[in-house]
Amino acid sequence: MRALDAAARHLSFKRAAAELGVTPTAISHQIRLLERYCGRALFRRRPRPLSLTEAGARLFPIIRGGLEAFATAIAAVKHDGDTQPLRVTMTNAFASRWLVPRLPRWRKVRPNAPLDVIGTDSVLDLHAGDADVAIRYARTLPTEYGQRILERFLLARGQS
Repeated sequence: MRALDAAARHLSFKRAAAELGVTPTAISHQIRLLERYCGRALFRRRPRPLSLTEAGARLFPIIRGGLEAFATAIAAVKHDGDTQPLRVTMTNAFASRWLVPRLPRWRKVRPNAPLDVIGTDSVLDLHAGDADVAIRYARTLPTEYGQRILERFLLARGQS
């Protein structure tokens, strides 16, 4: 499909090949496979210059639109990943007494960074994706994953 798109836009297998980083022969083979699949010629190869047949002219805008739609959808999905909120969990008391009063400063520094504050006294499972960061106070680490957190912390600081 990309070979047909590039060849139809450039009306040249050589320029299509240069755009896609392949040889003109590779473009020609891809076009022949598509023509075989469609059961009709998509390009008039002689006399030069290259031109689209009626079937090629009908197929090209649909393929072009489809490739553009794919590119738009992929860009949107990628952009959505960039705007996922940072989900921070903490106790309600910590959120209301410490974090919330400081949020205006956060917004000044990071006006476009989405942030979800999850105030709860329950311990959320970070590994399950319930939150990205947990802020807790405790005399000891939670037993279910405390050791792993401590090991990661020490590794990050270069300690063992």
